[in-house]
Amino acid sequence: MLAIPSLGGFPLATFLINVTGAFALGLIGVVLLERLPPTRYLRPLLGIGFLGAYTTFLRFTFETVRLLEDGAWRYAAWNLVCYRGR
Repeated sequence: MLAIPSLGGFPLATFLINVTGAFALGLIGVVLLERLPPTRYLRPLLGIGFLGAYTTFLRFTFETVRLLEDGAWRYAAWNLVCYRGR
């Protein structure tokens, strides 16, 4: 999280991780469904295991609550709205 600074209090690093993770999840889902034979373990391994850890949902939740406690309602709302579509 230190490599990407926050943008005026907005947790930019967490936001970027979640957006790229959602994109990767969609991409993996399409590739697995269209190109590979159905398997029982590959989708959960990649989708839940790897990308679930990558997207850091817990960190997102913590930062949103922290923004609300600090009175940064606009950034907290932006964080929630952008994450909601995932």
